[in-house]
Amino acid sequence: MAPTVPEDTIDDTVISTIMGEDDKQIMTATESEGSVVSSGTETIDSDIENIPTAGLKCDLLFNVFQNRAYEEPEFMRRLRVILQFNVLKNGKQACIWTADNKSFADVRCYREPAQGVKPDCIVAMDDDDIFGVMLGKINPQRLFMRGKIKVKGNVMLMQRLNTLWIEFQRLGKAPEIPLVAEVLLDHSLTPGLKSEFIIIELIQRIIRIPSLFHTAPGIHQIIITKDGKEVAYWLISLVDGTPKILRGQDPKAISCMIIDDVDFARLVLMKMRLNEGIANGRIVVRGEKEKLLGLDKLFTTPTSVRSNL
Repeated sequence: MAPTVPEDTIDDTVISTIMGEDDKQIMTATESEGSVVSSGTETIDSDIENIPTAGLKCDLLFNVFQNRAYEEPEFMRRLRVILQFNVLKNGKQACIWTADNKSFADVRCYREPAQGVKPDCIVAMDDDDIFGVMLGKINPQRLFMRGKIKVKGNVMLMQRLNTLWIEFQRLGKAPEIPLVAEVLLDHSLTPGLKSEFIIIELIQRIIRIPSLFHTAPGIHQIIITKDGKEVAYWLISLVDGTPKILRGQDPKAISCMIIDDVDFARLVLMKMRLNEGIANGRIVVRGEKEKLLGLDKLFTTPTSVRSNL
């Protein structure tokens, strides 16, 4: 009888697809150090400028992976590896992500090719497939068999990373994953909006701040604008004991925040305070202002905190 292959692992007997010549690498934004520079009369904040706006789901997922890895360094040291992901969209290379857990004391994820080091494994796969695999919705072995994943280098390292990440989720160390799935599984991201990426920060925070049910109970509407036009709608739901961040509109929301796309990024990255934005008119409020201010902790709590392990 043939051995049973677990749903969450890759059988090395079927990993035989090797990538040909490396795809032409696309240079993208470098890892941000949060610097602020002046260009003439305009001030440029690199944290804001470097926010991905390509509308790729992998950008959000690597953000989650980086933050969770930062909080669980001992767990992540079980696998020392450098993986480069050449992410495809509609058959064309869209971006490159590198996860380096060998060159540094802790995991570093950055949106560009491996810097100054040779990857142990280079993986080429579609953005939606990466999303499905990281959420445990797609069996990567089946993708290999269908030729939808191409690998160059030590393919066993990819198998071990996938198994480690699945175990990580099963241990409850990434509780935001179900919320991420709910937001992204049946919805595409809108290219050109920084809020489409930065919303992942709030999703990771809201699950860890139960006090919000006391300070801001109810449903809150966020309307994102760009060039004076409404371009995206989000809901912060703090009802029934389950925090959620969802797409959509709710006319019964107890508060409504109308904010420019870039200002929303600044708010989430703690470069602007909620009360200050309201006071200077950069945030327009409808409904119960005090209830909206009760969300302040959501915009002032760091997304990732180092583990005590």
